Amino acid sequence: MTGKGNFDIAESITSKMIETFQGMNGYLFLLIKNSVIKNIIFDQNTNHYKIASMEKQSIDSKKEFDVSVESSFFYCKLNADPEFCCEEFNFYDDSKPHQKFGWSNGKFVSNIEKITFTQAK
Repeated sequence: MTGKGNFDIAESITSKMIETFQGMNGYLFLLIKNSVIKNIIFDQNTNHYKIASMEKQSIDSKKEFDVSVESSFFYCKLNADPEFCCEEFNFYDDSKPHQKFGWSNGKFVSNIEKITFTQAK
């Protein structure tokens, strides 16, 4: 068993929760697949959900749940000015973010701090 089945509907549920609760004050904190987090941030460019302060807290799913799927805790603030990037943390090392991914200059990038854009001549 890979454990992936338990996570397969997570994207639909997560999107519906964000859509439903985006106008309420509060926070969302879910355990979901890394690909779902990436898709939520990617789709934020189109959806403009009222969410901000997005974080991906990476965990060792094999160690914690004995499943072979890459997952993380996803955190966001609801009812906020829309943001379009997500900070990545290691759940076990509660220090600074390792990197930030999301939208920068109209492009979806895996590490915003390391990307430089050049102007076409």
